[in-house]
Amino acid sequence: MSIVRIPQFLRGAVNLIGSVKMVTAMFRFFSLRILQGLALIFLANVCVVRGSEFNTPYGIPRFSTDLPATDLNPNTQTPSFYTPYTPYSNQPYLLQDRPSANNFGAVNVSPSSCTSITPGFPNYDRWTQQISSPSFWQVLPDGLIFPSYLAGPKEPRFGGVWNHDRNLGWIWDATAGGRFPLLRYGTKDRILPEGIQIDLEGAAMVRIDYERDLDLLASDFRVGAPITFGNKRTQYKLGYYHVSSHLGDEYMLRKERDRINYFRDALVFGVSYRIQRDVRIYGEAAWAFFTGEETRPWEFQFGAEYSQLYPANRQHGSPFFAVNGHLLQELNFGGNLNVQLGWQWRGPSNHLFRVGLQYFCGASDQFEFQDLYESKIGFGIWADF
Repeated sequence: MSIVRIPQFLRGAVNLIGSVKMVTAMFRFFSLRILQGLALIFLANVCVVRGSEFNTPYGIPRFSTDLPATDLNPNTQTPSFYTPYTPYSNQPYLLQDRPSANNFGAVNVSPSSCTSITPGFPNYDRWTQQISSPSFWQVLPDGLIFPSYLAGPKEPRFGGVWNHDRNLGWIWDATAGGRFPLLRYGTKDRILPEGIQIDLEGAAMVRIDYERDLDLLASDFRVGAPITFGNKRTQYKLGYYHVSSHLGDEYMLRKERDRINYFRDALVFGVSYRIQRDVRIYGEAAWAFFTGEETRPWEFQFGAEYSQLYPANRQHGSPFFAVNGHLLQELNFGGNLNVQLGWQWRGPSNHLFRVGLQYFCGASDQFEFQDLYESKIGFGIWADF
């Protein structure tokens, strides 16, 4: 019996040892994978924090100024890297303005090249005190120094609003166009660029009657060339634009009405001011030096908007709110009011996509019908690029 049991015992011991080795190998394998996963999560979080600090996606440095924050020892005046970063802390840290590198690649930092910044909420540090990148000439730059008004019904963009008016019924107010940056002397910041910039703008704004075989009721066409300049806090616009208005053929045949030869060539001056990073108020005045029928020289536009800039809430989006007023001299400085409320998404180049509700009341935003009062509520989709 003993002769038979000994080999069985040995075989059991060997199997046990083999099982222990297999379990150990599996433990080491899964432990390494877990550690790798934790390391990736940590690096992702660090990149998000540093990316928001430098205003670059995923924390990838874009310029030589986008280097880690440094701390100067006031006694020795020698730089040392400031490792801990707490986004919600009020402890100030230092950012290098324009560091230089020696022959061995080490960064030389002097006290005069550092500026103190106090961090606050992530992605929303005290942005008015952030150090700007160097200014230089850029052809076809990214971003707009003076963005279009979100609730401006005559702003060039791509979008449409499905409206209902108690007198007109269901109509579709659509816009096809946009703003295009041509040349800039300034920073390369895509979100809040600074400097001076030349843009081109153009759009066709049409109204389609949903209840009468999608007839074209009217269309306005706008083209312009604004020059914009400013910093993160205040922006200015000085430019020229032409707008002309036309009645739809089907509408003229049905109503037996002639079109108004409405057009204006105008010089415009606007000011935009950011109360904080995501809240903007604005106003502009335009004087038309060449006008058509039933058109007078002066018009004014003003408003306010709340719209979070990139990278806030990225893929989840964020709410927005905008209100715009438009006054015209030919209406005895009466006009219309437009209010929008909805949800938005922004891309790394600050491109904007919005969906939401719109309420419009006052003189029609189609210049051929501006002697008519409209009260419209609808659902809209807008894209600014």
